[in-house]
Amino acid sequence: MLFNIEKLKWDKDILLKFKIPEQILPDVKKSSGVFGSTIKIGKLPAGIPISGIWEKDRIFKPKMKKEIASKYYSEWLDVVKRTLTPT
Repeated sequence: MLFNIEKLKWDKDILLKFKIPEQILPDVKKSSGVFGSTIKIGKLPAGIPISGIWEKDRIFKPKMKKEIASKYYSEWLDVVKRTLTPT
């Protein structure tokens, strides 16, 4: 692995061994970090922050039944698909 999961950074020894310049690799950020923002494409507006991984189990209340959380997640995905579908 190029990324050292214990030190949470690129492994310099492996990068050197495979002659991979660290400058070409992305910056390491927390999963809750902001990685960029959208550009205007169809109905998708510009400037929406793009952040880390969204885990549906963490979005909803911890004690919410999984069936209910899955239903809300599915409905959210439908809204996103309709929003991003070009006209």
